[in-house]
This record gives sequence, C-alpha cells and structure tokens, in this order.
Amino acid sequence: MYIAITGSKNNKDVYIYRSFRKENGKASSCIYKKLGKYNALLEQFDGNEYKLMVWSKEQAAKETELYKQHTGKVSVEFSKASTFIQQTRYWKHYALCK
Repeated sequence: MYIAITGSKNNKDVYIYRSFRKENGKASSCIYKKLGKYNALLEQFDGNEYKLMVWSKEQAAKETELYKQHTGKVSVEFSKASTFIQQTRYWKHYALCK
C-alpha cells in the first residue's frame, strides 16, 4: 500500500491506496482508506510536511499488516514427480477493494 495526496491546491486529501492485479494481469489500484484532509492533517503536525508523511507511511504500513493478516498466506508444495501442463491450467487473480 502507498500514500497519495490528491485534489486541487486548496482542497487536498490524503489516501492510502492498495495495488493489485486485475484478472487480465494488468496492474491497478484502488483507494483503501482516507486519512483525512491534507490541510487539517498538516495543522496536527504544526505545518511540518515531513512529519505528516512519516505518520502517513506508518499508517499505510499498519494497514498493510492488518490486510495481510485478514487475507492470509497460501503455501503450495509441488512434488518433483508431478507434471504441470501449462496449456490446461489457468490462474485467475481476483482482487477486491473494500
């Protein structure tokens, strides 16, 4: 996940975005969580943009860990004796946004 600041000069928002692969294999992203209005968050950090970005990245890291715990990990072991025929097997990647 990554941080993005979007909007016009006087109306910016800070978001956490999640990257994923679509079914066709192309990369895409979606808004995972809104952290707030840029100017309001900047006031909380006394106008220090560096501190705001450090905090935002920490929030993105926390959300990434929570997402990983929620979705889990899958381990697959292959036997050397098994045969994998690529033409008959298709992998589909499904990515859902919140």
